[in-house]
Amino acid sequence: MYMSKPMQVSDAAYAVLSAQKGPDESFSDVILRCVPEPIETFGDLLVYLRASKEPLMDPQFLKDLRNRKRHPKRSPRKRNAH
Repeated sequence: MYMSKPMQVSDAAYAVLSAQKGPDESFSDVILRCVPEPIETFGDLLVYLRASKEPLMDPQFLKDLRNRKRHPKRSPRKRNAH
């Protein structure tokens, strides 16, 4: 059973919540799904990470990061000015 509480959010916050909202979800469902309980210990963090269904980072960003790690750019060598 829900107890309603009035709440004001910015237009930007409303847009983000609306974009995350599924067809059968309430805004309360979205908030509970997206906002984690406070993480105070490493045990809490582990529980959160194991239960998380969303990727923690953008998959394309991770792919690019792995590629940069495999093929780092070499900076040009500085010549001795003597």
